[in-house]
Amino acid sequence: MTQLLDRLLTSFQIHASDFQKFDFIFAMDRDNLRDLQRIHQRAGGKAKVMLFGEFAGKKRAEEVDDPYYGARDGFDVAFGQCTRFSKNFLKETFPDVKT
Repeated sequence: MTQLLDRLLTSFQIHASDFQKFDFIFAMDRDNLRDLQRIHQRAGGKAKVMLFGEFAGKKRAEEVDDPYYGARDGFDVAFGQCTRFSKNFLKETFPDVKT
């Protein structure tokens, strides 16, 4: 579990081959989404590229708050958003799996 959490909390540069390897690629904000969509258009692949905040559980998608520009609790807020988005993604994508 620790290795999984370490991997989830680590960012990495996207590669064209990632659009073939992964089913979903999530952007944290709309600027990242545009960049990813541009790469995906050139690279092709099976990945569904979308704003992670589509799984906010609200009528309108959210961007993940940038923890470096927020208040002192910025990382807690961003972590809370990502946790909520993840649970909603799992519920929607794998409805038979308990989260």
